[in-house]
Amino acid sequence: MDSYFARGKIPLPGDAKPAAAASSDPAAPFDPALACPRCKSRLVDPAGIGWCQRCNYCRTLENDKDKVPTPAARKTPSNLTGGGPDFFRLIAHLPSWFWTLLIGMGVYTAMSVIIGKQLEPDLPTRAIWCTIQIFVGLVLILGAHFWAMTYLAPDDDKLGIKDVLLPGRLWLLMFRNMPAMRWPVWITGWGFAIIVSGLIFIGGLSHWMNYLPGTKTAQNAAKTK
Repeated sequence: MDSYFARGKIPLPGDAKPAAAASSDPAAPFDPALACPRCKSRLVDPAGIGWCQRCNYCRTLENDKDKVPTPAARKTPSNLTGGGPDFFRLIAHLPSWFWTLLIGMGVYTAMSVIIGKQLEPDLPTRAIWCTIQIFVGLVLILGAHFWAMTYLAPDDDKLGIKDVLLPGRLWLLMFRNMPAMRWPVWITGWGFAIIVSGLIFIGGLSHWMNYLPGTKTAQNAAKTK
């Protein structure tokens, strides 16, 4: 009898049902709402990601695509009309470091105007004062360039001492690193303001031309020795 059971003629208690019997069980009812919208197959995890093994449809990915704005949707309509109000609106949005630079340049220019009115024309004093202003402005500009170069050089191998005298690339990096580089920018702008305002509102540098060889002033100075 044991051999009879072993040959599988009569299933023993606890044995698995044959495949034919399992396939004969009625299938669970299929909800169309849980079907793949592409191939109408049953979705895996319909309450979650909603993935279809047959066509690789994924409901979660499709929903995320719908949430990504298109290039046309990302464009915000501009309310600029090109008129006067737009100009004042842009000025109001300028950074604070720009106003500090502008105010400093205005102060130095005003000082040059006041000093220029106090000095008598055609006197060495005017030429001396203007020369001092130019010297001070150059010192400020070169000092600001050196400061900026030492700050930016560790991140840029191309920067060197030459950029202190030829600062085109240095200025570009300074403005790119604003507002961290605001002090070198301020000092450079104020130095330019001191030089330009001295040349325009004080002047008198032509006085030094009188001491060139061959001029009357140089000849008279040579006679008095």
